[in-house]
Amino acid sequence: MNLVCDVPYCGRSLGYRQLVEAIVSGTETEPEKVERLLSESGETLENPPTDRGKLTCRKQLRATHERRPALRKERARLDDQFALADGHSNSLNPSTMK
Repeated sequence: MNLVCDVPYCGRSLGYRQLVEAIVSGTETEPEKVERLLSESGETLENPPTDRGKLTCRKQLRATHERRPALRKERARLDDQFALADGHSNSLNPSTMK
């Protein structure tokens, strides 16, 4: 799964994607503008809630992915602390190797 973009969502019009992003962010959008964007993009009223869920999930995955380096460092630090507490070196622990 591509965290940045899946083909069905990215293949849609920019206006429709902006509408979905506005829904996710909680921005009020005028009903006339929503109707126009749906009509221009060939979408229906059933599509935005589904795409909102997909976009929300994608943003959560991206945020988790971006936290990985910090989490790895924290894991290595904790592994070292456990090794010290256990009275032995942690130099062979794969999570502390670079």
